[in-house]
Amino acid sequence: MTINSQLRFLPLLSLVLSSALLVACSDGDGGPATDLVGDDVRRLVLSDIGNNIIMPALRDFSLKADALNQAVIEHAQSPDDAVLRIDAQAAWRDAMLSWQYLEPLQVGPAGASTGLDGTRGGADLRADIYSYPLLSTCTIEELARNDLTVNDGSAVNTTGLGALEFLLYNEEADPCSLGTAATVSQRASYAASAAVAIRDAANDLQQRWEPEGGDFLGQWNTAGDGSEFYILPQNALNALSVALFYVDKQTKDLKIASPTGIGASGLEECTTISCPERLESSLSGLSGDNIRANVQVFLGSFQGVDGGRGLNDLLSGIGREDLATEITDELLAVIAHLDAMDTGFDESVAAIPSAEACINGTANPNEDSPAACALHGYLKTAMDTFRGSIVAALSLATPASTAGDND
Repeated sequence: MTINSQLRFLPLLSLVLSSALLVACSDGDGGPATDLVGDDVRRLVLSDIGNNIIMPALRDFSLKADALNQAVIEHAQSPDDAVLRIDAQAAWRDAMLSWQYLEPLQVGPAGASTGLDGTRGGADLRADIYSYPLLSTCTIEELARNDLTVNDGSAVNTTGLGALEFLLYNEEADPCSLGTAATVSQRASYAASAAVAIRDAANDLQQRWEPEGGDFLGQWNTAGDGSEFYILPQNALNALSVALFYVDKQTKDLKIASPTGIGASGLEECTTISCPERLESSLSGLSGDNIRANVQVFLGSFQGVDGGRGLNDLLSGIGREDLATEITDELLAVIAHLDAMDTGFDESVAAIPSAEACINGTANPNEDSPAACALHGYLKTAMDTFRGSIVAALSLATPASTAGDND
C-alpha cells in the first residue's frame, strides 16, 4: 500500500511540477523575485501550507481515526474472528500512514504546551495520538491482563497508535513472560479503549484548527496581522521550522540511524551489526512507509501543493533558488531511493552485512550500499542543507532541545 494511495492531497507529481514555477518567480536577470519578499508573502506561504497541507491532513486523519475506532470495536466484539482482526489491522495501517503526514507538523494544538520546544497554542494532543518513541508494551500487556482500559489518566506510553500496533499485531502468547498473559479478548478490549481515545483526540485536534471550531487556522493564516499567537509571520515560520526538524532528529536519527546501528548524538549505542528491534513499526512492517510520509510532507512544505506557495518561494524571494533546487533534488533522491529498494526498510535493516559496510554506505550512498544505510546518507544530505544553509538564509529558528547538536 503506497503513501500516494493514502493521501491524495499530496501527490508527488504536483510537488515536482511546482519546482518549475520557481524560475518564473525570479527577475529576468536571475536576481531575487521582488514580489516574494515581505510579511505579506510570508503570510501567503503560511496560509497555503495551512490550507493545503495541514487542514487536509487533519481531516484525513480524523476520518481514518473514526474508521479505526469502528474496526477495533468490531474486533473486540468477536476477538477470535481472524477476518475482523485483519480488518482492524488494515484500519490501523491507514490511520498510521495518515498520521505520519502530521508528525513533522507539530505546530499549534498538536504541539507541546510546555518544555524547551513548547509551541504557541500547544495542547499536547500529539502525545495522546502517538507517543513515539515512548511505548511500554509490557505495561500495556499487564493493564490488559488486569481488565483495565485507557482513560484520561493513562500514561502516553500505554495508549495511542503505538499501543494499538502491539495489541493488533503481536503474535506471542506471553510476550512479556508474565506467566499469566492477557487473553485475546482482554487485549482486544484494551485496544478498543485505546481506539476510542485516538478518535477523540483526532476529532479534538481537527476541531481546534477548523474555522468553524477553535479556528487555529485563522490564527496561523493571520500571523502578524491580528493573530493572537504570532505577533510576526516570522514567529509562525519559526514554529514551522522547529516542527520540521522532526525529520532530522526523529526520522533520520531515531527511525533510521538507531536501528541501522549508525548511531547519533543522544542515542543508545547498537552493540550488534544492526538493531531491528528498534524499528518504529516492526510488528506491522510499516517503518519504511512512515519514513516516506515524513519526507514527503517535508518536501510539500517547501514546494507547496495544489498550486500553493511553500518555503522555496521565500528562498526565491531572496535570490537563493540554488538552495531551493538543492533541497528539492535531495529530498526527491530520498523518496526515489525508498521506492527503488528491493525489500522494505525493515528487511533492509536486518540484512545489513556489517557495521563497516553500513558506515561506508551512509558516507557515500549509492546503489551498491546497504539500502537502509544509503537511505540515512541521502536523508542526512538533505537535512544538512536544511539545518545549515536554509535555516541561515531564512533566519529560521532551531529546536532549543537540540542546541549544540551537530549530527
